Amino acid sequence: VGFSNPPSTGLTASSVPFNIGEIKGSGFESSLQANLLKSQDFGLNIGLIWNYQTNEVVDLGGAQPIFDGFSNNVIKEGLAKHEFYREVVNGAKFDATGKYTGVDVQTTRTALGNPIPSHTGSFTINFKFLKNFNFYALADWALDRKMFNNSELFAARFGNSVQRSNLGAQIGIGTVDGITPYTVGSPEYTAAANAYAKVDGNYASNYIQDAQFFKLREISISYSFKDFLPDLGQTYVKDLVLGISGRNLWTSTPYTGADVELNHNGSRSLTRGNDFLTLMNPRTYNFWIRVAF
Repeated sequence: VGFSNPPSTGLTASSVPFNIGEIKGSGFESSLQANLLKSQDFGLNIGLIWNYQTNEVVDLGGAQPIFDGFSNNVIKEGLAKHEFYREVVNGAKFDATGKYTGVDVQTTRTALGNPIPSHTGSFTINFKFLKNFNFYALADWALDRKMFNNSELFAARFGNSVQRSNLGAQIGIGTVDGITPYTVGSPEYTAAANAYAKVDGNYASNYIQDAQFFKLREISISYSFKDFLPDLGQTYVKDLVLGISGRNLWTSTPYTGADVELNHNGSRSLTRGNDFLTLMNPRTYNFWIRVAF
């Protein structure tokens, strides 16, 4: 954790990493490469990587649990580092008539998952065809992972969530064109009230979401002109390759935020997996030339 130097040292511009306890971790890394086809004009190579990690804070030297600036991520004995640790919203509270009166929330914190995935992996394919063409693709994934959608919480807290506005209108809190409130005490009213409590922007646990993902990270195709280089030129230029590629082409994830690979505070603090008003990673396209001498 960050440890501040005494002012008398004059070294107070930034904190110094300081070990206060012990973490035990384990896991494995695996890689499989296969050359399935090889000839003068064709070739096919595939690669598969699968990694697993787990860790547990086993000692804090007598210190209390340490929270990040948003009080979401924690270093706590018995939990993995960076674990989300918040009070869970059970649902809505109702009066004797069945009318919504507020949020029923637990008084103690609960471990809600971790922004660091337990499983990560990737798959690559490299296909050479018609002698000089080459096709490359990379997909990767992460499993058993959570994200805090702080941007969506921020919108809900300040009245900019369509879902929360619609649910509120269904139970008579605010109005939305085309929505008629349900009868107080009816099953529809109760269900809408519980859903309304689950999107309350005052409770971070409502916005800690599943964030496993599968990404088509990159596709490229290239062509080598080495067979067309003049005999004289090949003395100096061995190969000339032209290619096009795309990055961040497609993502599948249950996470509802702008991007599943964001952290508003980088990696400088305990905060992890916090999507707060952060720009997404862009989809990009590139044209490239490679010259071999």
